[in-house]
Amino acid sequence: MYCYVCGFYNPEDAPICSNCGTRLITNANPRFGTLEEFDKDNIIAQVFSKFESNFSDLFEEMGEMKRKIGTLDQDVVVLRNGLLSLVEILSEKGLIQRDKFSHIWENRILSDIQNKEERERFQAYKENILMMFHGRNRDAFEQLVLEGEGLIDEGELDEGLETLEKALKKDPENYRLSFYLGQTYYMRSDLKRARKFFQQTLVSHPNDYDANLFLGLVHNDTGEIEEAVEHLNKAVEISSEFYLPFFTLGTIFYFEGNLKLADFFLGMALEREKLPEILFFMALVKKDRNQPKKAEKLLLETIEIDPGFEDAYYYLGMVYLELGWSRKAQGMFEEVLQLNPSRLELVRPFELDDKSIEYVQHNEEIMKLLEKCDKFAERREHHRAIAYCRGLLSVEQGNPLVMVYLAMYLVDSEQLEEAALLAERILSQDVPEGMGLAAYSIRHIALKATGQLEEAVGLAHEMMERYPSNYAKTLGYVHLAMDLCELKNLSDAEECAKTGLKISDRDLRHHALDALAWVNYRKGKLEKAYDLLEESLSLSPGNPLALYHLGIVLLSMKRKKEAEQILKKLLELREEGSPFPKHLIMSIREHLSALKKHGTTEKPDTESTE
Repeated sequence: MYCYVCGFYNPEDAPICSNCGTRLITNANPRFGTLEEFDKDNIIAQVFSKFESNFSDLFEEMGEMKRKIGTLDQDVVVLRNGLLSLVEILSEKGLIQRDKFSHIWENRILSDIQNKEERERFQAYKENILMMFHGRNRDAFEQLVLEGEGLIDEGELDEGLETLEKALKKDPENYRLSFYLGQTYYMRSDLKRARKFFQQTLVSHPNDYDANLFLGLVHNDTGEIEEAVEHLNKAVEISSEFYLPFFTLGTIFYFEGNLKLADFFLGMALEREKLPEILFFMALVKKDRNQPKKAEKLLLETIEIDPGFEDAYYYLGMVYLELGWSRKAQGMFEEVLQLNPSRLELVRPFELDDKSIEYVQHNEEIMKLLEKCDKFAERREHHRAIAYCRGLLSVEQGNPLVMVYLAMYLVDSEQLEEAALLAERILSQDVPEGMGLAAYSIRHIALKATGQLEEAVGLAHEMMERYPSNYAKTLGYVHLAMDLCELKNLSDAEECAKTGLKISDRDLRHHALDALAWVNYRKGKLEKAYDLLEESLSLSPGNPLALYHLGIVLLSMKRKKEAEQILKKLLELREEGSPFPKHLIMSIREHLSALKKHGTTEKPDTESTE
């Protein structure tokens, strides 16, 4: 029997396709026997009659559903107005904070949506996972799968995934389960686990399109280019219907400098899907192949589809500069600064007059050179990144772009004194907010590392005076909260953390929540600290400092197993290249060692956490 999805020929009695796992359509009906007993005209007439009946029922159901939705909409409006009225009354009486209520409400809604999406995603896999069982103990396998499903339904995704991993051990060849686990970990940016399960999928099912595609994406994200190209090409061989493998191959070859292959694969991607990202990268290829008119057309198409595409405006400005159209270029750069006032390539050297825009091309060349430094840093070769930057700075003396990069690499390699001096040089110039905040943060780290907490507090106030935006003030109040904690001024620390939380936008809210959690921990309010850290990590699951704080709070709550899992996860993140201060890594290892030896740990000395 042929599978109606993939066309694979299966044995007559097979319930599912052994190639793709789809439930097969049989031509036998236990009530009527086989279709050979009926003549074709009679069968067709009955089928059409059934379709007509089904469509009639469907239209009736849709009409009823439309009526119910209208009623539900009215009920929702009434409930919403009632709830907002209650919030207004309670807010006026000072019983609740309106902003805090709104943030919690929004986070709960987002959390519910994410949980629902995960439940639905697992449901799409569940039937095939159960049908593909090839192990010995089906009952134990099904029990674990159902237990994992229950945990996912309750929003306990970590525990659910752990249970499903146990189920996979009972049926290692169940490639739908291994793929589900790999895809889930990939979506959570846990590339190490994602790679493991995608590889397991391909052991039992080497021609699986999705597993090859996702494993190629994982290798690309981890910088393993040869492996990425191998699996993405394999995905294209299996199915050339979709754009993503072509697009990813195109971007890989573009960054590798192979413009001919990049052009080919991006062209194939565009034939399948006209997305702004594909148009943008194709424009970059045309620009680098000295085809500015084609690049201009593609960038204009990109902006038409996505008017907020910052890089498209920037590179269109660069194309106009190459064509000698300075006024048009100026217009594009102004659009960029509207979207991002801190765009590094548009930082004007202080010695130039205000009218010239030729510096942009110069900055673009500098950024290309700094990309080489980034590649060294990604491989943790900070000494090479620093040496390259120093050589560049000897030619580009006083260039704030080069100084910012060099200062960041010096911080990563714990050379804080020199990093702080560079930050001071940067701040002596009229630099935009983004660059200035980076410089202030570097100086702040250096002051705290040498125990100059009072000076660190003063620096935070100075930063907020120079850059009065809510973004800068949020960072300032977060710094103040953490510094005042270490100075044991917990009342002022709490006030700063609450102020930072009140004015924070979504991009920085997790930092403000983390700071307030740490204040509560230092005040002995462990449950409150735990709740705030959970909320912080729901917004930014990979935030190392919040994870560290959560581990410490769990230790103090005597929840040793959970604390150990968090601390081990932090060490894994460090191994994968996540930035993390050296003294915190040492602290994590000390806590893990204590747990391993004694199953417990004394309340840690955690005064310095930044």
